[in-house]
Amino acid sequence: MIEIASGARTEPLVRKSRAKAGAAVVLALVLAFVALWSVQRLLSADLLSREVAAQIQRATGLSTKIAGQTEFRFLLRPRLIIRDIHISDSSGATRVDAPEVVGYLRLLPLLVGRFEIGQAVLYQPKFYASLDRPPTGRDGDIQRAAKASTDDFPRLQAPLGTIDIVDGQAQLLTKKRASSIALDAIDVRASWPRLGASANFAGRLTYRDEAVRFQGWLEQPLEILRGGDSAGVFQIKSDLLTFWTSGHLSGGPKVEYNGSISATAPSLRTLAETIGYSFSKHGTFADLSLSCDVDVAAGNATFTNLSLRLDGNDYEGNLEIQDVTHIPQISGTLASDFLDVTPFLTGVREPAVSGGLWSRKPLDLPQLDLANLDLRVSATRLRLYDLEVHDAALSLLTRPGMIDLALAEATSNNGAIRGRFALTEKDHVFDLRINGGGSGIDLQPMVFEGQRSLSGSLDASIRLESSGQDVYALMQGLSGEAAFSASSGSFNGVDLIQTLAHANGRKPGEKLDAAPGSTSYDHLTLNLALAHGVAAISDSQISGPNLQLGLAGTIDIGRRQLDILSLAEINEPAGKASRAMPAHFELKGPWSAPRFLVAPANFVLPKTVPHADSLPSTTMSPPPAQE
Repeated sequence: MIEIASGARTEPLVRKSRAKAGAAVVLALVLAFVALWSVQRLLSADLLSREVAAQIQRATGLSTKIAGQTEFRFLLRPRLIIRDIHISDSSGATRVDAPEVVGYLRLLPLLVGRFEIGQAVLYQPKFYASLDRPPTGRDGDIQRAAKASTDDFPRLQAPLGTIDIVDGQAQLLTKKRASSIALDAIDVRASWPRLGASANFAGRLTYRDEAVRFQGWLEQPLEILRGGDSAGVFQIKSDLLTFWTSGHLSGGPKVEYNGSISATAPSLRTLAETIGYSFSKHGTFADLSLSCDVDVAAGNATFTNLSLRLDGNDYEGNLEIQDVTHIPQISGTLASDFLDVTPFLTGVREPAVSGGLWSRKPLDLPQLDLANLDLRVSATRLRLYDLEVHDAALSLLTRPGMIDLALAEATSNNGAIRGRFALTEKDHVFDLRINGGGSGIDLQPMVFEGQRSLSGSLDASIRLESSGQDVYALMQGLSGEAAFSASSGSFNGVDLIQTLAHANGRKPGEKLDAAPGSTSYDHLTLNLALAHGVAAISDSQISGPNLQLGLAGTIDIGRRQLDILSLAEINEPAGKASRAMPAHFELKGPWSAPRFLVAPANFVLPKTVPHADSLPSTTMSPPPAQE
């Protein structure tokens, strides 16, 4: 009973206390409203402009000028409206011009007479920055905090805020590019609430008419300013590229980064051309997918545990890029189970024109100075059109004006092959060097002039060089030597025995109709000495069932013409025995459609001294150094 009576007496007192508290709050709000209204009425635009400029300069250390008016409005949300503001560092490396900035004020500091911007919105600002030198200026709150001790708690709790950019533009200048990098339609929100807190940003922009979305997060951005490191995440999304990285970023005189990255792109060529790099006009370079660990320090980048997919080919290995910011030097090793290089050559111009001659159009090759490249590639299987190579060990070396591709060893069509291709360019003149060789190569799967016209087991060696501005000039200037030795095969398209059997009784110069079919051989040797695009035939012969013939003459590679002489002997059945029948013929005309002609009966093949080893050496000196 006592408790009930006591509660009844205290209830009116509680209601009175609440009423007084409510009245006090209302009175405080009214006083705050009156105070803010008085500030709005009494503070001049010039005074507001000076105070805002001073606050920005104190926070950032950057010079700030307000050419327009500054207004203070308190209804709904206290804010400053600043028109025509210019912010820059003392060297002019960085500048921001904004026609209008709205600064939303924190209420509690405002009630005690202090302007403190918690959020700034920049409308249609224009940013100008030089990427070749850092901004300079007096120390602001951020710079002083970076120099302060890590246990300076009050300074670490200094408030910053949020910055919004609406429809901005940026011009980034660098000596490495003839024109500036232009970014348009920039919409960004960046939030860094306190100096000791984490920061994040997200936004979108347009670069060369391509829409790009991005976002990022830094755990301790102040540590980066102090020269320490901070964890971070960064992501880019666009139709051209999807990129993600997570790792640790370190500040100081030289920025360092280590972490992991992943990226995908529908077309590597389109991506490279969009960001301003020249790229090969040949090949597809599609469906790029990449993931690896990365370590960037002192201008060098190392990519380990690399997994790369391009044009349907998968690679694994390590890459290193030295001098990333100037002339990159790329080196590394890659391995692939299956490498199809055919897509890399898509769009390559045919070397011969429809008239059957070599093309005289200038070589359509990109400049060879994109980067200094030293790459080693091993492939369990390598395919080029219809040719498949196994256990290939490739090396690719490029320098300004030079490319050198070497196949150290591989197996192809049950045989062993090796080769080297070197191309240098100076003043639009190309120097070409090719050498190579092989043994035990199965000819049947190989394609010549669009047809599989040969079979057998081939040993070969070539050493060729030339120079010129186009394919025609390169073919006309070919010099060197080549040797081919094949066994147990055939060549399709003509039956030589039947064709030569009709030569009996024909007059010299009379045309022989080629008998369709094939010609089998036990042994075939062809030795060529090339000069000025013409290959002279020597020590060459074909022997097979019922057929023996020697070869001489020339093959004009520059003009794609044949002028071959042959002294043949055909064994024809004569009852139970056989009789030898001599046949002399010439093979003349374009090599796509040569004609068989009856040769004079008294002609003799030129004699040459046989070599102990008919295959020439394939040792080739390195390409000449470029001036």
